[in-house]
Amino acid sequence: MKTIALAASLLLLPGCLLVAGAAVGAGIVYSTGEDTAEVRVDVNAAAAFAASREEVILRGKIDSADEAAGVIEARIGTSTVRVAVVEEPEGGHSRVSVKARTTAGLAPDMETARILTVAVVKRTR
Repeated sequence: MKTIALAASLLLLPGCLLVAGAAVGAGIVYSTGEDTAEVRVDVNAAAAFAASREEVILRGKIDSADEAAGVIEARIGTSTVRVAVVEEPEGGHSRVSVKARTTAGLAPDMETARILTVAVVKRTR
């Protein structure tokens, strides 16, 4: 029954990538634009920012990081990436948004945005 519900949700949510897991902290990664993926994680903004920073370091080079503003700007491969972390009003939850574009900024790089967003979800479990 769970498999049917999972398959149905994937069909009903085009443009979304489901990150399923038994652990607390699993989330749904949404495509919020042609170059942006977003997820809600079950940790505060400081923990989400730290997880995002570590995943960016593993994959590329950070150009700037401002924890107070919740923004990381980086280069991963041939893409420029901007990660924004915002604490949800109810506390204990955060929203992580990853925008990725090719280095020239001419085309979206949704694959990099999704890969980084999924990695942040896994790191925050």
